[in-house]
Amino acid sequence: MGTPIGQRHGLFLSLRAWMKRHKQVFIVTAGLVCVAVIGGQLLYPQDKALPFARLNGELVRGQERNQLTAKIQALFAESEVTLKAGDKETAVLLRTMGADVDSESMADELVSYQLWERLIPFSFAFKQPDVRQLDVYFDQVKLRAAADSAKGLLSIKPTDARLAIKDGKLAVTPAKSGVEVTSAALVQVLGGATFGLDSTTLDLPTAKVPPTYGDDDIAPVRKRAQAALSRDISLTAPDGSLFQPDDATVASWLVVITAKSGKVTLSIDEKRVAKYVASLNDKLGTDPGVTKLTLVDGEVTDRDHGSQGEEIAASELIDQLKKAVMNDDASRNLAIKMQPVASAVVSNRRYTSSQKGLQAYIDYVTSTQDVHISLVQLDGKRWKASGRANESIPSASTYKLFVSLVMFDRINSGKLHWNDKMLDTTVAGCFERMIVPSTNPCAEKFIAEFGRDYINKFAYARGFSHGTDFNGYDATHTTAADLTKYLVGLYNGTLVSGDNRAKLLEKMGRQLYRYGIPTGSAGWVQDKVGFLWDYVHDTAIVHHPRGTYVVTIMTRGQSYGRIAQIDRELERIMYP
Repeated sequence: MGTPIGQRHGLFLSLRAWMKRHKQVFIVTAGLVCVAVIGGQLLYPQDKALPFARLNGELVRGQERNQLTAKIQALFAESEVTLKAGDKETAVLLRTMGADVDSESMADELVSYQLWERLIPFSFAFKQPDVRQLDVYFDQVKLRAAADSAKGLLSIKPTDARLAIKDGKLAVTPAKSGVEVTSAALVQVLGGATFGLDSTTLDLPTAKVPPTYGDDDIAPVRKRAQAALSRDISLTAPDGSLFQPDDATVASWLVVITAKSGKVTLSIDEKRVAKYVASLNDKLGTDPGVTKLTLVDGEVTDRDHGSQGEEIAASELIDQLKKAVMNDDASRNLAIKMQPVASAVVSNRRYTSSQKGLQAYIDYVTSTQDVHISLVQLDGKRWKASGRANESIPSASTYKLFVSLVMFDRINSGKLHWNDKMLDTTVAGCFERMIVPSTNPCAEKFIAEFGRDYINKFAYARGFSHGTDFNGYDATHTTAADLTKYLVGLYNGTLVSGDNRAKLLEKMGRQLYRYGIPTGSAGWVQDKVGFLWDYVHDTAIVHHPRGTYVVTIMTRGQSYGRIAQIDRELERIMYP
């Protein structure tokens, strides 16, 4: 049974009377709670994610700003964009399209808690940022170049009318229009799109592309095609085997071409003839054996010769078949000629623990892949080895080492101080962001203040090559040799010394991207990474249990996993 109405009314009057008697206590208590909450909100760290902050749906409360920027950059590095054009689509990494991420502004959304907001009681409960989209910007030169490459994957070429055999008669294979995606459309769609942290799908506008010649254009050449099909062709192999291409096969070789004048003529599709010759070769040819080479430090020490193979002299036979089909007076009885095929070569490469072995390994890696290496041992045997080390390529974030060099000089001369305000932090805070999470805004601010020409001159005056160039046509450039020279000077104190040296080394020792040289090495590593578009670099001072060395590995189209593999092999050679 429910409470009688009179009884409920009595309870209400009792509660009202209690509130009236204890009004002052209630107000004071509520005020104290509000003051305590505001105090907690004021004390909440400015560089940590808010209690209810989410990154791509994941709760990141209390995580430091550097951790957040590192997570954002890691997500960006793997973020894919699927480009769709009609029935075709292709997935590419967003960074390979010339994109870069403003991880600082994204981290701001997760940590931003203004003073006026903190003064509102319980406002923390309403601050629930959830960052799900990337804040990206594009290098327009790279974007246009990437768009030029991508459009070919998405466009469909029109199919011109072809001659074919159907039901024993010569017929026309209908023409079909194609689909074209332009670079301009790609640039426009990508430039105006929003991108998710994991993947994004974009639909692209397409244009219809008509075939060069349609069904009616085939009529003038049908008579000549009939004559070509009436010619029986026979091919005799060296062993006496006889082969005769049937009408359907010969018809597949015939194509129609249209001259600039508009005249339609009959021709031969050489690729289709070559495919037929290849099918004959599968029956008549013999595979070569395998020659096994043993190479030690790049020199052949043993050779196991494989047997020679045999194949059809394809170019000669293709030329004969074209004439037999198209020329009235050409021979229809053709002899198949065979020619020798050299054995395949398989190399077993080994490298000795020597300067020669080290150089041979680096020569092999840098000659077979887009890799640049410079290595110097700082103690022990003091070996040096390099490959493509003086080639100037986009530096990615390794350029921040040279920016730091100018910054140190300004600090030493008193023109700049660690506690000077810069962006939303200080010079010290900016230095931390440049090296540890390797974000860009502070570095770009320093470049704007110092000037690109001045940074170049400053670097050249200290012996760095002109391969380091802050005025590169597409991005700041440097070389593997210059980065190694920098770290050698940092290690021995000739380039950077004192407190500046200690600060830089300390930050390099805890930079957040440890998947390259630190993963491949058996030692403790102080390094600076760089990744931009399809460039991935790592330059490091490595404190191996058996010695210390500096190594720079710069790559294009590779990964940090590949850098780790290379460094692991370098250490195997140096410290067996």
